[in-house]
Amino acid sequence: MPGILPETNTMNKGSINRTTLFSVIIMAALTALSACNNQSEEKSKSINNDSRPNVLFIVADDLGFTDLSSYGSEILTPNIDALAHQGLQFSRFYSASMCAPTRAMLLTGMDNHVTGLGNMAELMSENQRGKPGYEGYLKKELVTLPEILLNSGYHTYMVGKWHLGYEHDQSPRARGFERSLALLNGGASHYEDMGGTDIHRPKSAYREDGELISALPQGFYSSKAYTDKLIEYLEINRADSTPFFAYAAYTSPHWPLHAPDDIRDKYVGTYDEGYDVVRAKRYQSAKNVGLLPEKGTIPARPKFIPSWNSLSEEEKRIAAREMEVYAAMVADLDRNIGRLITYLKHNDLYKNTLIVFMSDNGSDGFSLTSAPDAIKQFAALHDNSLDNIGRPNSFSFIGPKWAHVGEAPFRLYKMIPTEGGIRVPAIIVLPSDRTGKKQKVNINKSVVSVMDLLPTVLDLVGLEYSGEARSASNNNRSTIKAPQGRSLLPVLSGQKNAVRNGNDVLGSELIGRRAIIKGDWKIVDLPEPLGSGQWELFNLENDPGEQVDLAGMNPEKLEEMTEEWRLYAIRNGVVLPPPGPPQVNPMHTPTR
Repeated sequence: MPGILPETNTMNKGSINRTTLFSVIIMAALTALSACNNQSEEKSKSINNDSRPNVLFIVADDLGFTDLSSYGSEILTPNIDALAHQGLQFSRFYSASMCAPTRAMLLTGMDNHVTGLGNMAELMSENQRGKPGYEGYLKKELVTLPEILLNSGYHTYMVGKWHLGYEHDQSPRARGFERSLALLNGGASHYEDMGGTDIHRPKSAYREDGELISALPQGFYSSKAYTDKLIEYLEINRADSTPFFAYAAYTSPHWPLHAPDDIRDKYVGTYDEGYDVVRAKRYQSAKNVGLLPEKGTIPARPKFIPSWNSLSEEEKRIAAREMEVYAAMVADLDRNIGRLITYLKHNDLYKNTLIVFMSDNGSDGFSLTSAPDAIKQFAALHDNSLDNIGRPNSFSFIGPKWAHVGEAPFRLYKMIPTEGGIRVPAIIVLPSDRTGKKQKVNINKSVVSVMDLLPTVLDLVGLEYSGEARSASNNNRSTIKAPQGRSLLPVLSGQKNAVRNGNDVLGSELIGRRAIIKGDWKIVDLPEPLGSGQWELFNLENDPGEQVDLAGMNPEKLEEMTEEWRLYAIRNGVVLPPPGPPQVNPMHTPTR
């Protein structure tokens, strides 16, 4: 080409002939290619030798404190129990009282009011709309755990319930997950029909790798399908041996009650004796396994729940069937978790994986009569006859009667910040090759928060949370607050019994129902008939069931605790809604 190479073959001073120049160019190219290959080999070698631990979060949806056999249940959950025997089982692990706020706390290490989930989008009141922390989706300013891990060389995968934003730029793909199959809604049919949860959302919405999908595959059932998909992602991961973060956000056993044909009748007859008897048995079992102090009594059944013996025979048959199907859902969830653990073991991944199992909140107390109108009206469109409960075109709940069984040691259930709504089953298993031996079977009774999981993971994998991290959602660097949670690694490794002392405070508030925990003390403010309509004071060491209000007998402690609430509310930007029951809001459907 003219102007690039000399036209002459003669060697002149200050020039070079064409052959020599070609040789120089070729040699330089070969040298560069060799260097590139060496760098590629070194990078590949570095990736393949990355010994940092894998991380697996397994989250059940609305699973009660005593719904696992390791926590006192008659429902057999051998695979989850095996994790409890190999790791650390927690008796005071706290979540938010509803699902999306808990999930936001899990992924950010921050209080839900800071994350954008000060209330769920579906329940947002008018005075909360537009306020900081009440965006109704996971705020883009906050960096998530998958974003941090992805940027440090981890593969990141997510399956199941997202519920942290409906739009494309709020999806798991936009918040740090390489691969994902995500239900965007707070709940859905567990079958392939993509049925929704209320009259405003008759169809559920899913995204795969950020893109909306119009149909689920034939034969879809949530727990199995999510497990299949996560194993598919992990199988791809095995090709380069890069460590992974996997988030298995199962939607079971959230309503509607749906269980696969082969397991639906597993617990037929188990609940014929009624919820009062089953609840008493679970309470004693939870004591027997060491989850509760010997002192204290079983919480009284709320007045709005009738005794089992006062029900008609037809009401008893329907109630028993609803709980049979629920138990089958829990058993099927355990079965699929077992499949996931078996995959890790067969592929030599189990020993180097941190495993966290938890529920996102307490049991759900909705029923065909107690659910918000938009949900009740939608449920009534289905066939909820006795023989059809649990099948695809049914829409049933366990209701407050059985939710109170799921929280047998405690008072009330989901959506309420009593112990029954926010104290959840949780198990953590450290990678065995980091401890050098299996963890001793142990129950930890210290105060732990879902916010502690992010700093625990970062501590384990050796990453600093310096206040500045690259956000995969907007490709910018954002200055962010330090996480409010604390690393549990000292507890998990046996160096400490607790990461909080009696002066540390945890707060909880959703839809105006609020609580503060400080050591063994707790205050709760609930509207009637759930509570007294004013602050109540409890000592959880002596009274985990929150039965004896000490407010009148200990005014100084009450004043101290209410001041802690005031400071918590200021610190986290809490905006209380007006009084009254929550209403389910219409929401637009995502279009892309």
